[in-house]
Amino acid sequence: MGFTLEEIILINTDQNWKEIFIDRNVHKDLNMYKILNIKNFGFYLNCNEKKFLSDLKEKKQINNAMTSLFPINAPYANNIDYLIKPSKYF
Repeated sequence: MGFTLEEIILINTDQNWKEIFIDRNVHKDLNMYKILNIKNFGFYLNCNEKKFLSDLKEKKQINNAMTSLFPINAPYANNIDYLIKPSKYF
């Protein structure tokens, strides 16, 4: 099991949800508003998997296993059973 995540961004905003920089040394009593952007989050579970990353000892083995699971050109492989699918998967 595992998850995929392309990007996560937390943005400070004003009360109108416009992005701003807040200097907490100057504006100590200002209400803070935040926007959290999560891009291509997914959660997967492979019930029939017989090999586990936790069984691998060497960094090269782990990197090779991850690369075969999520190739650079196809970050969301077809052999994964997603419980929550990232939007790029559709």
